[in-house]
Amino acid sequence: MRHPFILLPGTLCDERLWSAQLNGLSLVAQPRVIDIGFADKMTILGAKILERLPPRFALAGFSFGGILAFELWRQAPQRITHLALIDTNARPDPQADMRAEQRQAAKRMGIGTYVRKQLLPGYLCYDAKTSDIEETIVSMAQTSGLGVFERQTLAAQHRQDSRDDLDSITVPTLVTAGLEDKLCPPALQWEMADRISDARCELLPQCGHFSPLEKPDRINQLLSALLMQ
Repeated sequence: MRHPFILLPGTLCDERLWSAQLNGLSLVAQPRVIDIGFADKMTILGAKILERLPPRFALAGFSFGGILAFELWRQAPQRITHLALIDTNARPDPQADMRAEQRQAAKRMGIGTYVRKQLLPGYLCYDAKTSDIEETIVSMAQTSGLGVFERQTLAAQHRQDSRDDLDSITVPTLVTAGLEDKLCPPALQWEMADRISDARCELLPQCGHFSPLEKPDRINQLLSALLMQ
């Protein structure tokens, strides 16, 4: 039987973030994308999501979803068989002081315009940037809406420092991100990988923050290899 593989998207993202993984991993696993926009606290998100999941599963989290993956680990480590941390970090929110201003700007500008003008310039690697990826990111944001953005930024703002949990992660773990990721730079990836006992760290060249969209084939290869461990 194919192993359940739970995919947690990032802020203002949905199943379109993982479209290549839903297709590419379907022969070796049962990939499933989970909605993570329904609560403004990581503890509540984690508990409610765990209620919907099978007894044992592999887990991949991108950006905000990676931060949430730490919460699932804290609540139910015995249920997680493999872990992938993608373009994320274990630290407290470095933008905590800016979150209220971000929510106000998104409300004033509209979520689509806010993402396009304020966030997109820092998301993608120049060499990998394409109009299709940009439009996918903006479209996901517009579908998610302002309410989801407000809840997710509140959850991110008040999240727990997960660095103290890294030593407790004993399952096979992938840590990966774009080499040009400005939001979660290489140093933060090595910080996680160095403290997780069974971790592999790979940084992706010519790739920014959105590696599942920018480097989908390599992400599929890495996730498939993780499941074989």
